[in-house]
Amino acid sequence: MNKKTMFSIITIVLLGGILLVLCIKDPGNTNKKTVKHSYPDKKNTFISSNDAIDVVLEHTYLSYEDLNDLDIEFDYKYKKNVYEIDFNYDNCKYEYYIDAINGEIIYSFKEFD
Repeated sequence: MNKKTMFSIITIVLLGGILLVLCIKDPGNTNKKTVKHSYPDKKNTFISSNDAIDVVLEHTYLSYEDLNDLDIEFDYKYKKNVYEIDFNYDNCKYEYYIDAINGEIIYSFKEFD
């Protein structure tokens, strides 16, 4: 490597380090935002996906065998950790969002085909 290339690399590394320090430095309470995440902490333990399905089954008066094309995803919607549950039954499409902390139904939708 020649001196010019080495100087360029060192300059880029130093500038990157300076920018990193400036980004991390907190000059005070300047528009801080709390970042939500989809991972449990010690206070909040999540219900299982099976428990979320049980909530849906109780709400729809269906059994597990009635559910066709069942799809369950863990997601973050409505500022909450939720299980998104989609399935078909008797020419209808169902969609539910179940609160992953307390098992409450946050959203439900039924569409006729």
